Parts: sequence; C-alpha cells; structure tokens
Amino acid sequence: MKKIILLFTALLFIVSSYVAYGQISTEEEPISFRRSIPVLKTGETTYKILPPIDINKLETEDIEDAEKGFPPRFGYRHEVNYNLDNSGEWTILSDSSKIWRLSISCSGALSINLLYDKFWIPNGAKFFVYSNDRKYSIGAFTSENNKGKKDNIRGFATDLIYSDQITLEYYLPSEVKEIGVISIAYVVQGYRYITIKDNGIGYGESKYCNININCPEGENWQNEKNAVALVIVNGNRSCSGSLVNVTVNDNRPLFLTANHCLGGVYNDYKQYDALYNPELDHWSFWWHYESPECINTDEPPIRATVGAVVVANDYWSKSSDFALLRLTEDPIRKIGVTPYYLGWDRSENTASGNVGIHHPRGDVKKISQADSVINVPYKIPWQGIGDEIIPSLPNTHWDVFFYNGLIEGGSSGSPLLNENKRIIGQLHGGSAANCNSDFLYYPYQYSKYYGKFNIGWTGNKDPDYRRRLRDWLDPNNTNVTTLDGKNCDLTLDNKTYSSGTHTLAGCVVTISNTTINTNTTVNVYGKETVILRPDFHAKAGSNVKINAEGQKGKANNNSTYVKITAEDQNGKGNNNSTYSENTIKSLNFSLPQSQVSPKINLYPNPNNGSFNIETNFPLTEIGNLKITNLMGATVYETQKVTSNTIQLQNPAKGTYFVVMILKDGSVLTQKMMVQ
Repeated sequence: MKKIILLFTALLFIVSSYVAYGQISTEEEPISFRRSIPVLKTGETTYKILPPIDINKLETEDIEDAEKGFPPRFGYRHEVNYNLDNSGEWTILSDSSKIWRLSISCSGALSINLLYDKFWIPNGAKFFVYSNDRKYSIGAFTSENNKGKKDNIRGFATDLIYSDQITLEYYLPSEVKEIGVISIAYVVQGYRYITIKDNGIGYGESKYCNININCPEGENWQNEKNAVALVIVNGNRSCSGSLVNVTVNDNRPLFLTANHCLGGVYNDYKQYDALYNPELDHWSFWWHYESPECINTDEPPIRATVGAVVVANDYWSKSSDFALLRLTEDPIRKIGVTPYYLGWDRSENTASGNVGIHHPRGDVKKISQADSVINVPYKIPWQGIGDEIIPSLPNTHWDVFFYNGLIEGGSSGSPLLNENKRIIGQLHGGSAANCNSDFLYYPYQYSKYYGKFNIGWTGNKDPDYRRRLRDWLDPNNTNVTTLDGKNCDLTLDNKTYSSGTHTLAGCVVTISNTTINTNTTVNVYGKETVILRPDFHAKAGSNVKINAEGQKGKANNNSTYVKITAEDQNGKGNNNSTYSENTIKSLNFSLPQSQVSPKINLYPNPNNGSFNIETNFPLTEIGNLKITNLMGATVYETQKVTSNTIQLQNPAKGTYFVVMILKDGSVLTQKMMVQ
C-alpha cells in the first residue's frame, strides 16, 4: 500500500510521538491472534514452569550490591536452554505455513523478559512474544533484528512483558524454506517493577526529591533530554547514558555510559571490553522514557532498541569510568523516537549551571541541578574485580554538589552538562543521600563523582584507540576543544563516497553536490523526508537505496534542481513519480523501490471506549473501519474516518477488535481492551 517513491523530494507524513510498546519491530499482532489455530498442547516440552525465587535472598544481595556500587537489579536470571529443537510445538497450518509456540511460566513474576544466546531469522519469518492473557505483545521481530549473519549467529534480547506467563510464537510462511535459530539462554523474572504503575511510582521508588525532566527545572533542556536513555543491562539491571555528537555531524549512534555498567557484576573484567569481548547483544535502550508532566501520570510507552558494541572503554582504575558504545540498532529507525546528539567540552572548564539528566533506579527521566563542580585531587573507590575495590587515580573526576534533585543507583553513566549544554563528564557514583532535612539544608556533605570527559578523551594518555574517546568522536582529527549538540536532521554537501557500504540516516536528510563512485553502496534513510539537491551523481556500478517512512511520496514539480545524473543503466525511475522534465535531466537512477507497511496504533489501550487512532498514512486511505466484540458482532462502523478520535456509546467491558480496510485492499486489525 505505502510505496516509497524513487525519491528526489519525498514529502512525507510525520507520525506522532506516541507509539505501541516495543522494540524495533513491525508492531503487528501475532499470527495466532488473527487466525484460527489449535490451542497449544499442555506438556513438559510446550509449557516450561521455572522454579520459585528466594525474594529475601535477592533483597539481601541487592543491599550488598548497592554498597559496592553495582547497577540496581530488578530481575532474577533463570539459566535455561530452550530452542526450536528441544522445546515448544510445531503446528502446520492449512496453507502449509508453520507456527512454533512455547509457553513459559514464572510464579509471582511482575514481568518476564528473555535473553537469547543465538537469534537468526530468515527473510519472511516472524517472531512474537506475548502474555498468555494477550494483554501485552511485542513483535514481529524479523530478519531486520539479526545481529549476526547465518554463519556467525549472535544473541538478542526481547523486552519486558508484564505477566507471569508468556508465549513465544514463531511463524514460517510456506515459501520460507530455512528454519532459523531461536535459542533462549536466560529467562529474566522481574521481582520489582521497572516502570510506572497505577500507584504512580517507578521501579525501586526513586526518591521523592528527584525532579521529572518535564518539570519547570527541565524547561531549557528539552532537546538534550532526547539524547538520554535508560539502559537495561544484560536484561536485569539498569544504568543511564546518552548519545554523543561527532565532529563530522553525521548522526553516528555512539552512546556514552559508565565503564562499571559493563557486565552488571564484574567477576571477570574481560567479560565485556573493547579489547576482548565487545558485544552487548543483551543490552536494551529505552528512549523518551519520561512522564509527560511534572508529576507521574500514565505509564509511558517503551520505545526500545537492542544491542551495542563497546568501541572504547578505560582500564580499571586508570581513567574516568567511561564506556563508549556503538548501538547496533539505530534509534533513528525506531518509530516515535527523535534522537538528539549531545555536544561536549574536553577542556577543564566546568562553567556553571550544571545539570545531570538520568534514570535513578530505572525510574522515568529526571533532572538534577548543581551549583558547584570541583576537581577531585585524591583517589576515590572504584568497582574492581569481584569484591576487590581498586581506587581511581587522582584528578580524573569531578565532585558535583546538587542543590535540587539527587542521583541514585541506575543513574550511573548519565551525562553531566555545563551551562553551554555540553557533556563534561559521566556519572561514576557517590555517597548515598536521602530526601530529608539534612540533604535539603546541607547537600554539600554528599559527593557525586563524575568521570572527567577530558580524561576519557585521551584515556589518560593511553596509546590504544580502544581506551580513549578522541578517535571515535573526532575521526578526522580536527582537534576541536568543544562541539555543540545537534538534532537528528542530516545535511551533507560536497561529499564523495568511494568503495564499501555507507549508511546515512536522519529525520530530514538533505544531500547536495555528492558523488557515489563505482563499487560503492549508499543506503539513505530519512525518518521524515529525503531531499536530493543539485549535482547528486551516482556513477556506473554504484548502488543507491533511498528509504523513507511516511505516506506516498512524489517528486516535487516545483523543485529547483539544476542537474541530477545517474549513470547506472540497471535501474529506472518509478512510474508513479511525477518528475518535472525541465528540472530532472536523467531518470535512469539505480534506486531500488522500497516498501513501508501501513501501521496503526490505538491509545490509550486499555480505555473506557474513547480512544485515538494513530497511523503512518492519511486517514483518507481508510475505506472502512469497524469495531467488533469477541463474538464477532459489529458495535461501530464507518466508511469515512474524519477524526483520529473514536467514541463508543456505552460499551461493555471486554475485548474488542478494531478492523481497518484500506482502499488498496489491505486489512489491519488491532486488539483493544475496554475497562
């Protein structure tokens, strides 16, 4: 339905910021929700019941971990070995397609999430995870989520399902001949919430004197907040961190956090390290995880990306407790996420008006205000190997005194920003504080240590590029001291790309005076718009792919292009394009046509019968909309949708299905709960 045209100018529909829960996925209902499929048989192979956990023991361990400065834990990891061969049940459907299902139960769990040691899905296959009561579901995960290749399969992680019983569902259409690999190494049983619930508190109940980012104190930091994410470390602990700008300003997904967050508990310092084992396939990053108001209201949606690689981190006790990651799923590609890339200052200038933006105890995003930042001339404790505590070197950290707001466990890795809104450090740790009169009147007795950005820049003069920031954040060696932050738009001018594969991603992508040489592949992704301006030149033997989200795009007849050339004779312009002959000189552009599936989202869901419809296409594309109950009876129907808001008249409590039939024949279905 939604063809993305061979784009010289694509004027595209911009989706709103509220999206369904989940990671980067197709965000559709599981196959079994839409088709008549036999009930999963009960048995030891198909229903896995995990042993109960000792809450008292876990809470004792959590107190000890907090004293050691480890990231806070919200879940217990059950080590398992469930895969497509030894677990679950395959069912052959009437159209010769196959479906595999497995149910997992954790008694008393507040949530369940999964870590996979091997995850590889062939093109066309789909994987889902949902609660057995079907209130929560995530997916479909597809070949786009593969972290490795078929001959080098890597891990994966799927996010939290708020239930104590879940089902995994894997669908293979009849035309897909390869089975794929899905192997679960850990089932994480949540014993604390890491999200806002009806009582209005977050996981671990971050202290009441923390300040939501959308309070007046955060009014001047609304761009910068979009760089900061909550990090789910190895599926069961939490930290914070932020996207960082690079001197080439090309939206590279580089993410700064604390070195001590790597691996959660550090019995082996080589477990996660740029030199030894840099892959973080079990890490998740939650974007825009914040209350929209100054007080906690409704539960915010989870907009997650999964996976990272450690490109640089410091030696234990030598530098400033930094780790720089390259995210394997670019947050620009996640619907509903508008990234921001923080600027930085590698001088010794602390300026004033400093703030920290962070996720204390995995809670929604907070802001803390400081009135004093000073150098630490002495050694401070450092998380070492096992129970060994190794002090840091002197003059590698800032000591920060907050007069408004706190930092807590889970804030580790979050940025310290100066009045120019540039990073000058990332949080290492500090002494505990409570929201009592002692803190409110005497905040200076509580130290908060941030590793210095300028020390991480050189790795404290380490010669190895995997132990310092400068090689990654200043790849062309401009040697600038400061860099401003930027939004997600991408503008490229007078560039040449030669050999290999290049990916250019942004919200609005504008490219001019650019040449793509032979044997070079360039993938351009525009979240909103892609604009190719004069003298975009793709040479013979090159391959350029344009992909953009949104409604049908057409070349703009009023464009002011002077010359666009394409030498590759293998491709030609899309017949649906309306190019202007006096501005476009050549149409034999080698750009393969892309497809973007239509998507819908309902919110709030559950609701009281009044809800909003969110689409990534115009409402005029809807030919018929109807709402049915579980018995199939129609309770609402219209052939002309003029508003995003639907109001049912006195609906009964229960499950309903919203069915849209689009004018091109596509059918979309979304489940809705009325409470």
